[in-house]
Amino acid sequence: MNSDVEKGKSLANGDGPKSPIDHFSGEEGNDSDTKPILQKDDGDHPLTFSYMTGRQKFTLLSLSIMKLTSSASYSIIAPFFPDKAKSVGASETETGFVFGVYALTMIITAPLFGKYLPKLGSRKMFIGGMLVGGLATIFLGLLDVFKSRALFISLSFTARIIEALGCSACITASYVIIVNEFPEGVATALGTVELFNGLGFIIGPPLGGALYDAAGYMLPFLVLGIIMVLFCLLNYFLLPHQEKDDSTIETGSLLELLKIPAILITAMATCMGAVALSYMNPTLSVHLEPFHFSRTVVGLFFLLVAACYALSAPFWGWVSDRKGVHGIAKIIMSSGLFGAAIAYFFVGPCPLLGLDTMPWLVALSLAVLGFSLAAILVPILRAVVETTRMHGLEDNMATYGMVSGLFYSMYSLGIFVGPVLSGALTDLYEFGWATSINSLIMFIMCLIMSAFTIHTRKKNAAAEESSDPTHMGWVKLKGVGHIPTKEVPGQQPPTVAEEAVQINPQ
Repeated sequence: MNSDVEKGKSLANGDGPKSPIDHFSGEEGNDSDTKPILQKDDGDHPLTFSYMTGRQKFTLLSLSIMKLTSSASYSIIAPFFPDKAKSVGASETETGFVFGVYALTMIITAPLFGKYLPKLGSRKMFIGGMLVGGLATIFLGLLDVFKSRALFISLSFTARIIEALGCSACITASYVIIVNEFPEGVATALGTVELFNGLGFIIGPPLGGALYDAAGYMLPFLVLGIIMVLFCLLNYFLLPHQEKDDSTIETGSLLELLKIPAILITAMATCMGAVALSYMNPTLSVHLEPFHFSRTVVGLFFLLVAACYALSAPFWGWVSDRKGVHGIAKIIMSSGLFGAAIAYFFVGPCPLLGLDTMPWLVALSLAVLGFSLAAILVPILRAVVETTRMHGLEDNMATYGMVSGLFYSMYSLGIFVGPVLSGALTDLYEFGWATSINSLIMFIMCLIMSAFTIHTRKKNAAAEESSDPTHMGWVKLKGVGHIPTKEVPGQQPPTVAEEAVQINPQ
């Protein structure tokens, strides 16, 4: 218990009343105003469950619950909402906007939540966002009483916007909480959370369909919404307080952030990863129609991507947090982009290959895509943390609030653009050419990411060599440090007193 207390104190923050978990962890003291967010752990051990403090375990549980419910709330309407909208006379375009406005709202609001996160506080934003999302989900289920097309669609549109606002707030805050609570295991923690994100996408559609078949339109929303609200109340007790200077530090600048090339390129890769994730949503089922699969079997093809993503996310997070290889997160992201390019090249397959569509090849390509998507998206936070450290950005909530807002906005942009681009290209050409074009886009992004990573590694290697005293002829003296003096034949080295004068001439 004493070791847990000592480890917990290095992460303690937040003033005012403590949550029960803060008291459980033994965190009575607080010195977060003198410690940066990325306070390094004294140990060299990897982040594993056995090495986590009680505080970290409860934080990871809170974030995992949020990811599970938020992803389920996004996907749960897929099996039955289009039929319900059609029954009141809504067009497919109107139904599509109800789906698309969710991602569109996140594109706009995530950077705003990230900017003002220091003022609102990450814990308050996380819990408040989850509460708003849960209430909006319940409200969406109550729309079953409206039979008017205009009223049903307009209120559905409004409910999805509010639902997206809540999820945008809590997900943006969750990234900052991960950086704050797991400074040396950012990618491992994110990989664990993304496991539950994938599970949410997996269980959402079948859960929604089963509840709809059991009791109609209202039940899926009521069940999930009530679960979200209850977990929100639970998180009030589980989630520890975060940085105590939330309301005092200045908000960050998105423009300053985008001036850093590494941030911009990583943001582009994030968007491309989200495009790869959502690209086939409107077209894959049509592509499989010639095989006369049942709706259940077609659903299994979609679930294959989510399952492979969920299963591999913790592994990619663990690898990204390994020490000793500079830029390993970006290397993994580059390999993920290459894997996605291969998957999209064969899922069609590309007409240049002269192959017919084969279910086993489609399934294999989707499995490769799932593993590749995890390799692209899970290391993002680790890559950004490395970049902010290298460029000397302020190590506080303002910086990481802006970072999390920017990257979740880019992710949402990809989720929005992917289906639109896929549908347009499939209408103009055919499925094989549409997926081949996306394969080319992924490959180009892979080349950009790889070239930049190689350039950065060479640049850092040169900088390390130039700062190494053994390469500069510097002399290492005990008690003084490294003094930049060249050794000259026949000349005696300066005394310790003379070196002290060189260091501090006053």
